[in-house]
Formats: sequence, structure tokens, C-alpha cells
Amino acid sequence: MATNTGIPDKNTGDTFTAAEFNTLNTTINELVDESGDGIMLAPDLTFPSSRLAAANYVRVSGIDATAGLTSVLSLTGKFSVDLVRLALPTNQTITVKLTVDSVVIWNDTFASNTILPLIGSPTGDADMSPSIICQESFLLEVQTTDVYNITLEYLARPIL
Repeated sequence: MATNTGIPDKNTGDTFTAAEFNTLNTTINELVDESGDGIMLAPDLTFPSSRLAAANYVRVSGIDATAGLTSVLSLTGKFSVDLVRLALPTNQTITVKLTVDSVVIWNDTFASNTILPLIGSPTGDADMSPSIICQESFLLEVQTTDVYNITLEYLARPIL
């Protein structure tokens, strides 16, 4: 990155160009509603406890992702995706691809454990990753080497 704004990138220490800063600023502004009050989530009066209570997750079982990248979660519209995790019957190699608003965010192949927390934390602990907000679409695809009985658990809240 060229340096002319003096605003450092926390990961690299480089500074943003004016164009990069304006793009980032525009993206952030698009996430804020027109009143400037922030993102307006649909009401969910039990959200904090629902994140901790497994009974409240949407659960999809019996996913077979051995034939290639398989869509396991596809959302269209505005959402705050607060928890996504996969449960596999055995440790193995898995490919995980996440596309948010038509931008590929993850596309990685690695050795996984039987429980694979991708977004958020079911226990609400300090190690939890932040929610992911999509404005148009959220697509999670996975592929496994030989396990055909994957379970997906997730929580997604609509944004008004």
C-alpha cells in the first residue's frame, strides 16, 4: 500500500491510500442506517441467552459434502450471522469457502477437529469471533474427504 493518509493498517503497519480509505469509509457507512444510529437488527428478545442455548440454534444434519464444494448455508438479504459451526463424525481434511455479498472471504483447506467453530462461540467466551454482517448474501460451502454426515448449527438475525 502507498502511504498518504497516515492511517495504519493494524495487520501490516502500512497506511491506507486516500482511495483505499474512502472505499473503507463508504463500506462502513453502508452498514449504518440513514439516521446514523447504527445497524438496526430485527427484534430478538432472547438473543444473549439464545446464543448460549443449543436448543435455539438452527440445526441441519446429514449433510454430504464429499462430491465437491456443497452449499450448507445460503442466506439472501441483510443478516447478522452470529454463530456458525460444523460437527463432523471424525477428524479429517475439509475445505471451507465463505462468500459474503459476492466477495470470497475464506477459501481454505485444512485438517479439522470434530467440532469446527467458524463464527461466534456457543459459550460466549472471550475467544469468540465477531458476527459477520451481510447486506445482500451469505454463502457457506464445504467439502470433506470422506465424511458424509456433517451437522451445521447456526444463528442468523435479520437486519431491518
